[in-house]
Amino acid sequence: MPTHKIDRRSFIGTGLGAAVGASMPGEGGQVLPSAPARIEPSDYITLGRTGARVSRVAAGLSLGSEALIASADAGINYFDTAEIYLDGEHAKMVGAALTGRPRKDIFVSAKFQPGLQNELTATAEDVIRRFHTFLEWLGTDYIDCMLIHNVQRPEALTNPAWLEAYRRLRIQGRVRSLGASTHDPKLHEIVAKTIETNLYDLILVAYNPTTEGDLYGSPGWPRLPKLLEEAKARNIAVSTMKIMIGAVAADAVSGLGPDAIDPNDIVARGKYLGARVAASRWVLDNPNVDVVQYTMTGPGTIAAAVESGTTPYVGGDQELARAYHRFASGAGCPIPCSAPCRTACPADVAIDDVLRYGMYYDHDGLHRQARLEYASLPVENRASLCLTCESQACLSACPEGVPVSALTRRAHAQLSL
Repeated sequence: MPTHKIDRRSFIGTGLGAAVGASMPGEGGQVLPSAPARIEPSDYITLGRTGARVSRVAAGLSLGSEALIASADAGINYFDTAEIYLDGEHAKMVGAALTGRPRKDIFVSAKFQPGLQNELTATAEDVIRRFHTFLEWLGTDYIDCMLIHNVQRPEALTNPAWLEAYRRLRIQGRVRSLGASTHDPKLHEIVAKTIETNLYDLILVAYNPTTEGDLYGSPGWPRLPKLLEEAKARNIAVSTMKIMIGAVAADAVSGLGPDAIDPNDIVARGKYLGARVAASRWVLDNPNVDVVQYTMTGPGTIAAAVESGTTPYVGGDQELARAYHRFASGAGCPIPCSAPCRTACPADVAIDDVLRYGMYYDHDGLHRQARLEYASLPVENRASLCLTCESQACLSACPEGVPVSALTRRAHAQLSL
């Protein structure tokens, strides 16, 4: 597996340094805005038809409640969680972050998946039961938005059981809005259907500086910007995720230190922007995007989130973000991806899912979560079949040159323990 490690001098000399240099005080006429220590309510936006006032950065999956509590202390008031996150333990972490804070000031989205996202076997009663369990985990009496998680087929969006559960829970005052999330290879179709139904108040979708397909020469997602414009026209809120290849990818650059570039956070403000911040500000500069979601791993991530949610996009951000993607390519997949590798696979291994879970394990340090999600795959779609595969059709199918078979085998070894 390639590590793509680059020392500081090489990293700066490849064009990334020019992007960073353009943002340095006194060079190119640009001065970086100073980020505050926290996000204030004056920085919040109205989240579409939900009517909620939220920070432009949301706290997503975290390994511990401390990071979520610190996120709330830093003014981040949008928290996203899911049934499948750490088997419910993450929802309890979000509940800890809510403790002692006015509930009306916090926006919580909760994602539901088993029986809904693909196989459509859950009943309304089952969803309502699971919803109430979620409320117990959170220690609250309502959820601001319930989402159908990781939609993989358009029919899931009009599943009568899902919609009936939402109707009943809304009447009871237990939920206030409805949402859907996707980063599936059928992303265009699913987002278009979500908008077409006009049933959903919020869309959570993969979107990043490679989305328009001009980084690797791949087709990209050319319709997505127009679809987000259509969502905005209907006042449907748009929250975004998967803004980078790997949420952390700590091995992308070597020689980190006081004068080095960390592609994930800010080091020595006023000199360098983190690629994470650059990507976030590029996404948030789109007038049809409301929020970027972060995986919260510690103080550095929180500082980057505050910077992203309070300072504007500046010249050089786009190239800085794309340069990171170029250096990280081969270590993971850009998301969203049309997954031609899966189409080419004669055994129908869920390659896109396997590689994403492998990224969670390798890049994010989310070992337990990655294993839980891998275990949720049907056995016949897991990467055990890759161990004896002679076809290797996935390799020639990938336009980004990702060493697919090596990564699926590595993921299977890590995730099946």
